[in-house]
Amino acid sequence: LASVRADAAARTADGGRDRRTIPLASVRADASARTAVDPAAAGAPPRSFDPSTLDVRHFINLKNGVEAIPTLRAVGIDDYAFVRIQSTLCEVGDMEKMLLELDANLLVSLALGYSCVVYDYGSRDKKRGVPRSLWYGLEFTRFALNRYWFAGTSTGEAAEAGSTNHQSPVLRGKRVDADFRRKLSSLSKSAKKRIKYYRKFVPPEVLDAYPGVRLVGAYAATAKDDDEGFYAETLRRWCAPTTAASTTAVSTAVSTAVSTMEAKVSPPRTEAEVAAALEGVGLSMFYGGEHDEEWTNRWVHHREATTAAAEA
Repeated sequence: LASVRADAAARTADGGRDRRTIPLASVRADASARTAVDPAAAGAPPRSFDPSTLDVRHFINLKNGVEAIPTLRAVGIDDYAFVRIQSTLCEVGDMEKMLLELDANLLVSLALGYSCVVYDYGSRDKKRGVPRSLWYGLEFTRFALNRYWFAGTSTGEAAEAGSTNHQSPVLRGKRVDADFRRKLSSLSKSAKKRIKYYRKFVPPEVLDAYPGVRLVGAYAATAKDDDEGFYAETLRRWCAPTTAASTTAVSTAVSTAVSTMEAKVSPPRTEAEVAAALEGVGLSMFYGGEHDEEWTNRWVHHREATTAAAEA
């Protein structure tokens, strides 16, 4: 564990650059609305999203994200809130209901310019564990908020026109601008009104300095997806008000977590520090579909193989 902490500290000192890109799971979408992404053209996140300067707010996605709570406590993170982004809604394409269920704390934090990290655990991708709530839910949420909050800016115009710049939404290595625009246009008047309500909280300096919301995922694989009792017990153990009967158990759990890390650690504050701490204890980061090299590389390799076959 000492080596883990040293490695995390080294990555933090280096500005958090040692970040991994992650693969995305499958998605049902109209293939005709998609354009393959060339990773060489998918540049780094905009400069104003410097992870070494962005302050972070943390959100546990119910219910599987509850499994991350003991790990977060172990690295000094205990100021989290809760959100519910349902993978099942993403799977059936009910994006309006998904947006309507977004927590007000999350939307206000995004409007103010915080980097918001959403924690979830996945069970379908056995190799990596990235859940659909992140690779689909966060991608659509980011697109929708950029469209309705940053209208008139380069980000809002990109969301409106489906630009192929770094704001373009990507699922499984393919651009889905047209598909996402259709989903936005089909939203009810009340849903659009709710999203636009939070636009008033975007400070002028955020409009000038942050071209869009900063929404990041953190994940790991789980084998407890169907264990409802596990999630309820974990949530009660770590988050319920302590009573005389439970104080000892919770104090023991916290002491164990702290001693496991050998000393009480200072909570990571910036996105770079958070990413380093999380990766040091086994979680992976999700920065958006366009920075998912494995999937974008698959399409490049497929295109190269197709071209070679045609030339032969």
